[in-house]
Amino acid sequence: MTSKESTSVTFFYSGETCLGFRAQGHAGNAPQGENIVCAAVSAILQTAYLGLTEVASLQPQWRADEETALMECIIHENTQADIILRTARVGIAAIARQHPHIVKLSKEEYKNV
Repeated sequence: MTSKESTSVTFFYSGETCLGFRAQGHAGNAPQGENIVCAAVSAILQTAYLGLTEVASLQPQWRADEETALMECIIHENTQADIILRTARVGIAAIARQHPHIVKLSKEEYKNV
């Protein structure tokens, strides 16, 4: 793993409503499985998914693949989902500010991901 690797996280929106996210890649500042930045990103996103399913009782589309380092969660408009997903984005943004060379954060208009 080289230091050029990064984790990119994209949050998907419809207008001002957050509908989900896609995270891909392993941050390259430590060996896979020992990377605190990558673990923090993963923990925030998995907590958002758990908030959607266990707290808000929603059923988002979910896909996770450790081999390809992909985590994706999409849910259609819902006020509770928007709050949970925006909270996750705030956490990821804080990590990206501290580690801009490792975590790349973006926002995209939802296009049936």
